[in-house]
Amino acid sequence: MIPASERVLLQVSWTDATNVAGGWHDSADLDHFAVNQAWAASNTGWLVYEDDLCYVLAGRMTDDGRNVGLIERIPKAAVTAKRVLAGPGSPPQSVLPPSCTETSIR
Repeated sequence: MIPASERVLLQVSWTDATNVAGGWHDSADLDHFAVNQAWAASNTGWLVYEDDLCYVLAGRMTDDGRNVGLIERIPKAAVTAKRVLAGPGSPPQSVLPPSCTETSIR
């Protein structure tokens, strides 16, 4: 696991695997599915693990960084883009709609 002090908030985009369940499909269906049915996916989370094959993002993290939740493993081979939103040790900037205030969401 990447130490909490070195984690970045990362947005990752990838082409996801898809399937069509049930029924029979002719060659026109297959051609359409193969060419047009790739799903673009994206998720944002704390980068808690990385190796040559994957990124692991955590959507939730305790204040001390010792525990994480909503973890997702994303294969690097499928990744189409990534963007660091907050660097190590710096909290992300709060972005609230005009109708909200810091105290109204606590």
